[in-house]
Amino acid sequence: MTQPHHKVLHLSQTKLDIIGDIHGEIEALNEMLTLLGYEENGTHPDNRHLVFVGDLMDRGWNSWAVYTKVASMVKRGVAHCVLGNHELNLLVPAGDDPTIPKVKGGNNWFHGAVELVIPDDPTSIQPQYLLTSDSERLEIQQFCAALPLAIEAPGIRIVHACWHTESIEAIRNDKRPILTVYQEYEEQYKAWFKKEQDKYEDLRGLSYKDAKRAIKPPSEDAANQTIEQLNVHPLYIASNDKEQNQNPIKRLTSGSESPLSKFETPYRASKKLRYFKRDPWWKSYEESNIVVIGHYWRKTLPNKISKFE
Repeated sequence: MTQPHHKVLHLSQTKLDIIGDIHGEIEALNEMLTLLGYEENGTHPDNRHLVFVGDLMDRGWNSWAVYTKVASMVKRGVAHCVLGNHELNLLVPAGDDPTIPKVKGGNNWFHGAVELVIPDDPTSIQPQYLLTSDSERLEIQQFCAALPLAIEAPGIRIVHACWHTESIEAIRNDKRPILTVYQEYEEQYKAWFKKEQDKYEDLRGLSYKDAKRAIKPPSEDAANQTIEQLNVHPLYIASNDKEQNQNPIKRLTSGSESPLSKFETPYRASKKLRYFKRDPWWKSYEESNIVVIGHYWRKTLPNKISKFE
């Protein structure tokens, strides 16, 4: 019998050490745990408790080592971890085989394949420990599938990318497997898309896959052209809100997004040309509990920190 999946987990601990996206960097994780005073088994002399904000794996050189270390602590109850978008990526099937996820930037190691830092440079190999065992892949997927989407503790909330109250409440009491819920929202999106495509003469009669291909804008550098100059299909823009922002699991693990304006140019991030930008949702967050997230890259602002030099 399938165990119920708790999407929002409640912790009573107040002495928390919260660790952000590790991305396969096992040495950095080990050093951090030593600095924080944790024993090898994840226990702490002051009864402190570890919480990981997701994205344990991908990109770095030894995702398997990070997984095994964190999973062992989670299974012993001395640590907890929320689901990140990179863990979600390892769960969502690419096709009919539910055990094979889509190959995405950073996760070639999971598929046992070499990854290039620069796609067209065969010498730019990303050093990564590659999985070769299906049993190891299944073990990782089972671990990821059991992770909560958010954690609540006294005075604090922990989520990978975005605390969106409506999304939290939409899935809080749903105990079904996370992939079942995710795919339900995906089916709702596909049904919406099918209705919308019929509003456009150039898309009528096309299959879902063909219509998606027809509205897809250039994936390579677009010579600094604006959205308006590129004549990006309006359904491509409208569909992102439905696919990203209306799926609670996507919104919590990878954040809210909004389209670039017609005067903005697409930008490259994680080896892809992007037509949408991440919303700084925290600027409008007004609830009393502190929220701790990962996911986002941080930038230094020299003109803001010069006074500390």
